[in-house]
Parts: sequence; structure tokens; C-alpha cells
Amino acid sequence: MNSVALLTLLLLGLGREFYRLGFASASSGMSATLDEPFQGGQFSHLPHRPCTTLYHRNGRIGCGTNSRGFDGHVGRLLGIPSDDYDQDYGAAAFVAVVPQHDLTKAVVEQFRSYDTLRGLIVVNATGADDNGSKVNPAPLAPQGIYTPSADLSVAPNYEWNSAYGQALTILDLYDVPVVYVQDEDLSSYLLKTATEQSVRDYPAIVAEFNYYMGYSDGTSTRITSTECLSWIDNDGKWRPKCLPLGGNSVWATAGSSLDRDLNTYNSNAKDVIMIAGAMDGSSMFHDLSPSANGAASNILSVLLAARLVGQSLTHADLDALNNKIAFALFQGETFGYIGSRAFLRDAYYPGFTCAENVTVYYEDDVEKAFYERGQNSCLDPLRPTLAFQKLGEISSMITVDQIGMLESSNTLYVHGTDYDGGGNNANDVGEFVGNTLTQLSTDDFTISLSSNANGDYENENGNESPVPPSPLTSLLQMSGGSASGAVLTGYDTNFVNPNYESHLDSDFEQPIDLDAVAAAATTLARAAVALAYDDGSQDYESAANYAKNAIPEQASAEEDEVFASLADCLYFDGNCDFWNKYVDMDRQNEYERSGIEFRKQNSRGSPPSYYVNVYDGRNGQAFVQVGNKQYGSYDGSDFGNHDDDTITLYPTSLEAGIRGMLDDFLGRGSYGDDDPGSCKSSSDCKDQNYCIGGTSSGVSDDFAVCTGGGVCVCSRSHYHTALDEAVVPATNDRTGRFLSKMEDEQYGDEYSFSSSALYTEPYWAADVGVRVYRDAGDFGYWTLFVGFVCSFGFASASVYMKTLLVKEKLF
Repeated sequence: MNSVALLTLLLLGLGREFYRLGFASASSGMSATLDEPFQGGQFSHLPHRPCTTLYHRNGRIGCGTNSRGFDGHVGRLLGIPSDDYDQDYGAAAFVAVVPQHDLTKAVVEQFRSYDTLRGLIVVNATGADDNGSKVNPAPLAPQGIYTPSADLSVAPNYEWNSAYGQALTILDLYDVPVVYVQDEDLSSYLLKTATEQSVRDYPAIVAEFNYYMGYSDGTSTRITSTECLSWIDNDGKWRPKCLPLGGNSVWATAGSSLDRDLNTYNSNAKDVIMIAGAMDGSSMFHDLSPSANGAASNILSVLLAARLVGQSLTHADLDALNNKIAFALFQGETFGYIGSRAFLRDAYYPGFTCAENVTVYYEDDVEKAFYERGQNSCLDPLRPTLAFQKLGEISSMITVDQIGMLESSNTLYVHGTDYDGGGNNANDVGEFVGNTLTQLSTDDFTISLSSNANGDYENENGNESPVPPSPLTSLLQMSGGSASGAVLTGYDTNFVNPNYESHLDSDFEQPIDLDAVAAAATTLARAAVALAYDDGSQDYESAANYAKNAIPEQASAEEDEVFASLADCLYFDGNCDFWNKYVDMDRQNEYERSGIEFRKQNSRGSPPSYYVNVYDGRNGQAFVQVGNKQYGSYDGSDFGNHDDDTITLYPTSLEAGIRGMLDDFLGRGSYGDDDPGSCKSSSDCKDQNYCIGGTSSGVSDDFAVCTGGGVCVCSRSHYHTALDEAVVPATNDRTGRFLSKMEDEQYGDEYSFSSSALYTEPYWAADVGVRVYRDAGDFGYWTLFVGFVCSFGFASASVYMKTLLVKEKLF
């Protein structure tokens, strides 16, 4: 081949290379043709957990972009300010990469002061200037002042979280998308890249966000939950843009059936002693809410307390007590005490009222229509079971909070209502509860009154003791002070968990003190029995001694296999076999009853996440099936006329597991000399007759069910709708459609809904996400242009050269 042919090939190759480089540079934002490590799928679609938007009664909180799509939300990665460099953040659009321990309100506000900020990427890495400081994103006064729940709390100005709180979770970060990258290698590289780019310009690595989280008019006025739920599109049709937060609380009673109590005591049910806790948690990144020292420890201690009571006393023993013991784990407590307020409003304050002619009576025995055997249902507003109406007046409540991390070694604290000895009945009961708890110290743990309860705290109302945010808050606030109780905690006057309501509140980050959880469970069980034993004399020493004798054994983190399995499921493995046994049995029992087979839910993660979730038919909302249609609430007359008519709900795996275990732990006290039959579903338990029931009508609400324990037990647990009191499912409409009571005249002045928090979560855009890539800028497009021109020119020259070669007979 002569020199002319070689020159031709060289020109063609050079042109093709210019074209390839230009195209790759210009299209790098849309394809994975980048240099390592930005050429993999992990960068084109960055794995992350989002900070999402929530609406509430008065506006919105959380993060998001102001428009759909990636356009307009792109910026080069930059690190946080450092003494090592002087970065001009206002020069061009940027995305800040922030180590998780540096995520403070001051840092966020500093970045927000620049109009060029396009988003934040929080990474699981340590910055060069990290001093090991501990902060959490929660408010200083959780559910108190400056939060949407302030009007629902007791002493709302008290700053329980003053040592660590940054109040990031109540900020309205409109037009500031924020995500968390959990992968350590990915986080380290992103942080390294951002730091390097703070001292050089090119080549630029950029991040691009698409996190449209709902409408805003771009001013200080934000859409509210009420507006979002009642949204009318331009065509005049009602199309809500969000769903309320909610789910199902779970409650249960110890001893014989509620109907038997009513029959025995001439329709005057015993007063109730309730042991309760919150089953949900939160963080700035909702999908990653491990809540180890919060929800997980609450659930573990309440379940173990129920197990101790069920193991130590028979139904006959419990029936002989002066008061009824109940256990409850409430859903949605982190977002305005949703579960506890819904339960207390239905059961007591002011009590539930079913619409006319839509009560489904169990006595009618309409095939699969009733949800629970022996319990009536209401179709509008829908309540699958009305068992709560058979409870006596609530006398006192003991709730548990953050007992897995202790302020003082081997010490748990009691927070209660006023200890003033002033003769007020509620205060007297509160003082009795607190004094009883202090008498129940275990072999290794001391139960002490908090400093606030001892009178060391004063506020603008005198000596009112602050009460930690818990279900007890709802009881105190809704009863107007006529009921009382206490909160058992691991802290004295302030929270000691630096990871409170953070994505870092996991046993991996800071191990939970299981011995403290065991001590709390033992104390709760004994306190329940002691308070139920009291005959009104309030002799706390005698009551405590009785309880210790009735429950001599203590919960043990080292010797109890059930304890160890529960701890593993709640702190580490959201898909553990032990928990799944109860969930699968709940699904099987419901399929046998209703004929509806629910899909198996996804794992709750490792560690499990305790965010409450939105409330619709796929996430716990009960529904009425009439023929082939399903309704969130129903006031028609056609129910019961079809073979498939039924009432059901699809609980989360967390809720289903709790219900199954409460049945198992509290339902074994009626065996007597009978051998509890083994079972694979509740159909195997139909012939068991050891459950005690009986009413004046001859119909019993007591029956045996199969749980994950594999034996037939007496049913003792129930679900209860956890939905904000200011909304109600739309009647004769599908699930996921809700009306605001505040805008409905039928509810009148009897109800006051002006104080509920009313949290909702907007519908997300289908293509939300984050991508990271190398941006060549204008240089890439110029390269593409030059490459195209050169390729065209070189190709033309090659054709011309070929013509000459042919003419000269050299080709």
C-alpha cells in the first residue's frame, strides 16, 4: 500500500475518533459511557434513600423539586466549606455532598443561602473536619412547639431533645432535594470527588435530581393537607394529590373474654389498666427509620410484658383482679399521635357513633360478613370490629419510651402527671401509678421518679410536670385531666439518644441494652398486675408485693429463646422466620374467613424500618366488599346479599405479627386440664372448647384461633383504625379516597378537629431519582461539531483521493 492510501486511512480514523469523542462528551448525561467509576449503573441511577415531602394542616415539611423531570436541578458536586479551600458557592449551580455527621441545621441553612444550590447528597462517610459530634434531625421539642402537633402535647415548650436536635425534619425544604447514600464505597468516592472539585473546575462531575413531591405556587404559601385531599382538577373532577398517613394499631386484653366480663358484672365492665407504646418511628429519610431505641424497643418490651402476664396468671387469676389489663401498640404516634387519638376518640372521648342502619350484627351470622366472631362491625364510617365499645373506663395508662439506652447505669425513670398531693383524683391516680412503679425495681435495675416528677421543673403553668411525647399524652389531653398514668423511660429530664428519629438509630450504630429492655418488660408486666389488683385504696406497697409474687420470674435477654428471636426480628432482620410465622398465619386465617388472598409483603429491611406509611387499601385501610366492588366506607343496603360480601383489611407485616403474638401470649390461660391442640390454620381450632365465653344472648365472643406458635389459643387481640381524626374515608367510594371533616357540615360543633396534625404524603412522580455523571460542558458539543465537520471533510477527501487513484490506475 502506498503513502496516499495510508494517509487516507489515517484521515478516516482521525475523523471517526473526533466524532466518537464529541458524541460521548455531549451525551454523557444520558448514557453510561463514562470513565471509571462513573460509567456504571450505580451512578446513572444512584442508589439512595430520599427525604420526601409531607403536607400537614398548615403547610408542608420535607424536601423535593419544584417541577417534574431532571431539567433545572443539576449541579456540580462540591464539598462543605473548609479551611483548606475558599469555594465560591454562588458562582455556578452546585450539589453539596455532606457527611452524615455534618448534617446540621447551620450547614443546611448556609447552603440554602445560595441561589445556586440544586440539592444535597448526604453520604455514609466521614469528612476531613469531622469532630465526632452527635446530632439528630428531630426538633428540640418533639411534637411540641413549632411542630404541626404542638396543640396535641402536654407542656409543648419543653425541649426533650435539646442536646442533639437540629429540627431538620420540620423544615420546609421546598425546591431542595435531599437524598442519603448508604453504600460506604460509593459514599467515600462521592465525598472525595466533591472535595477535589472544590479546588478545581474540570472535568466536572455533576448530580441531577428529579424529585417532584407535589404542587406549590413558589411563594411562602404552601398547599396544605386539606387542599391536597380535596384537590379539583381543571376538568372539575375530584382527584386527590396525596394520602393520609396511618395504618392499624393493635390492642388486646388479658383474662377471659370481654363479653364474659359484661355478663358477669351486669354490663358494668371493669376499669382498664393499659400498657402501651408507639409502634412507629421516623427519620429524615423515611424509608430508613430503624428506630431501634424507639419503636423496636417499645414493641419488644410490650410484647414481652404481655407474655409474662400470660405465662404467670391464668384467665381465672386475671378475672379475679379488680381491673382489666389491656395492652396496646399504637400506629402513627410520631405524626400527631394518630393511633392513640383514634383509639381513645372511638372508645371514650366522646365515643364512636355508627351511621344509621349500617351496623353489621354478629348475631345475624351473615356468612363471612362479620370481621371478628362475636363482634359487631360498622360500615360507615368503616370499623371492622366494635370490640372497643365493650371496654370499661380507662383508669390509667403506662407507656414506654426509649428504654434501650440509659442515662444512668441500671436505672429506669418514671415520668407522670402532677405529684402535688393536692387531692385531684387524676393526680392522685398518677401519683399512685408512679409510686407503684418505684416499688417494682428488679434484682439489677432501679425504678426512679424523674427529676421533673419530683417537682424540679416549673413552667408558665406553675408546677405542671412535662410528659414525654407518648400515647399517654393523648390520654391526658383528650380526657381533660380526668385520667392519668406514667411513662417509663431510659432518660431523666432530656433524651440521651443522639440518634433519636435518625436513620442512624439502629443497633448497628449503637447497641441496644437488652438487659434494660428486659427490666422494662418485667416492670410493665408487674405494674399492670399491681394496678389491676388495687381495690381503690391506692396501697401501692401491697399492690406491688402482690404483683411480684404473681410474676416471680423476670424477662431474660440471655436465657429466653423467644426474647432472642424477637430481638433479632425487631432490631436486625425484617424478614426473619420467627416473625413471618405469625404473619403468614394471619394471612392464612383471613383467607379462610373472607376468601380474599392478600399478596405477601416485601421485607421491612435490615435493619427493619418503622415509618408508618400512607393509608390506602394496599397499606392497611379496611374495606367493604359488596359483590365485585370494594369500598372504603359503605352506607348502601346491598351488603350481605352476595356470597362474597365481607369486611377485611390488609395489615402490614409489622401489625399482623404483633396481633398474632398478642393472641399467642395472652390466649393460653384457659387451658385448664385441656391439651391445646396443634394447628396449621384456625380451621383446625373450631372444635376446641376451652375458651371461656358466654353472654345473656347465648352468643360468645370467645373462640380459638391458630397463631404462628402452632397451637390453638383464645383470641384476645384486635386491630383498630389509626387515621387522623380530621379525615374519614369517602362513603361508597374506593379505598384511598378521603374527605376532610373540617369542610363537612354534617360533623357540626360537636367535634373539634382544628388541632390534629393531619399529615399526608403526596403522590410521587413515577420517574423520581438521582443520577451522577461527568459533564463535559460546552467543550463536548464543540468537540462533537468539530468531529462531525472533520469526519465529513475527511470522508470527502477520501472519495476524491480514491477517484484520483482509480484514474491513475493505482487502485
